[in-house]
Order: sequence, then structure tokens, then C-alpha cells
Amino acid sequence: MAFRIAEERTITRTVQTADGQDFRAVFVILPDEEMGAASAGGIEGEKAVMRKIIRRLDDIEGADKKPIPHSPELLEQVIGFADLRIALLRAYNEGRIEARQGN
Repeated sequence: MAFRIAEERTITRTVQTADGQDFRAVFVILPDEEMGAASAGGIEGEKAVMRKIIRRLDDIEGADKKPIPHSPELLEQVIGFADLRIALLRAYNEGRIEARQGN
């Protein structure tokens, strides 16, 4: 199968939280120029990057242990915590490194 550069490139990763839990995230791999432009700095810059690279969050439950489907509201709730933003960015970067090493 041929590689199609025009298609959106995504990776699915397990995100490990600081307290030993995990969930899954689907990320879009941004071109370097776009990733650099999205990194405005500070908390709002981090959140802007998360909004650009995250396509989907899965395997997240509420306090009642019922699954919470992906939604813009769920994304905002998750990226509202610094430790979760760090975990998401780590998973994204690890996926990019693995994709690069596979080439």
C-alpha cells in the first residue's frame, strides 16, 4: 500500500496518568510548522495545542463507573488539569518518536 501524504495522519496511544490509571487518546500528527505555531506558551498555549492534536478520548469513566463518551466538554475537562496535559503530550511525543523510528 502506498503512503498518501495528503491524508490526516493519526496515532492511538494509551495515556498513563501520574496516579497509575490510563485511558486512550487518538492524536493527529501535525506538521512541525503547525505544531510550532500552536505552541503559544503558558497554560492557554498548552490547551490550544491539546485542542489541535486530540481527535478522541476513550476509556474514561465517571465517578459512577459508567463510560463517558468523547465530547468537546470531556476534552475541556481533561485538559483542565496540568498533569493530564503533560501525560497527553508525553503520549503524543512517544507516538511521534515511534512513528519516526518505524520509517
